[in-house]
Amino acid sequence: MNRLEKPMEMTEQYNKRKRFLVCINLEGSIFNTLEIQWKECLIPTLIKCFELQPIAKYVREEAEKMSLYSKNRGLNRFMLLYLIFEALEKRPELNRYYFNFTSTRHLKAWIMAENFPTLKSLEEAFDKTSDTVIERALLWSHEADRSIQELIYGMMPFPHVSKSLRKIKHLQILLWYLPMRCMI
Repeated sequence: MNRLEKPMEMTEQYNKRKRFLVCINLEGSIFNTLEIQWKECLIPTLIKCFELQPIAKYVREEAEKMSLYSKNRGLNRFMLLYLIFEALEKRPELNRYYFNFTSTRHLKAWIMAENFPTLKSLEEAFDKTSDTVIERALLWSHEADRSIQELIYGMMPFPHVSKSLRKIKHLQILLWYLPMRCMI
């Protein structure tokens, strides 16, 4: 099983203190931010940074499907980036646009080598390869983060979150990434 299929490997690093470990990614599980992030921030900056305007319709379709409406929901953004490109390359209707994709081999190699791809490790990969796809992935991530900071605020938790967390409070709970402006 490769890293794209096994994103939760990092939970193995935590010491067991209780019988059960409950892992909750706050984006999309506690706060309804995932859809806004992808539709309003990540996808538009993806189209811009990778100059995908001629096929923007298809980019939106594949990106939404991969990031929001599949088993990949909540997967690391860089892993999703690779999966989106992989899906786009398989779409036969893109042939009529004469659109040539740049090789994503360095991006794939980097993802496969990382336990959990981070911006820092992506920067290191760019330093080693000077790959244009990795360079654009860095730009995309930085611009998307700026957009997220500007556009996502005032989000309330999903209904029944507090009640559900109280029911499992006796378990070991690991919460991932709280968008700071959600509580403002």
